[in-house]
Amino acid sequence: MVRYNDVLTIIIISVPLAISWTQFLITEGGIFEELGNRIDKIESKKWHKLLTCSVCLSGQLSLWLYLVLFYSTYSLFSHLVAVTCSMVIASFIMNKLMA
Repeated sequence: MVRYNDVLTIIIISVPLAISWTQFLITEGGIFEELGNRIDKIESKKWHKLLTCSVCLSGQLSLWLYLVLFYSTYSLFSHLVAVTCSMVIASFIMNKLMA
């Protein structure tokens, strides 16, 4: 059974954090612009994509946040739903922002 409160908590935390990180904080003129420049110099494509792709970052944040926040009441199905929904919502929002 899906615990909707847990899923919504993860989505509310991970999606805005990932989008604001990739679209505003590490871009030119952002607070962490220098960090964004250093991320651009990373040779590993996997790490670069993880730190600059809002969908990838949202998925990673939701994956690990669920484990940290709901360890005592862990549910595999709720965990998978939270990760999937956060990535889908981040993708939907990014498509709307870029349109």
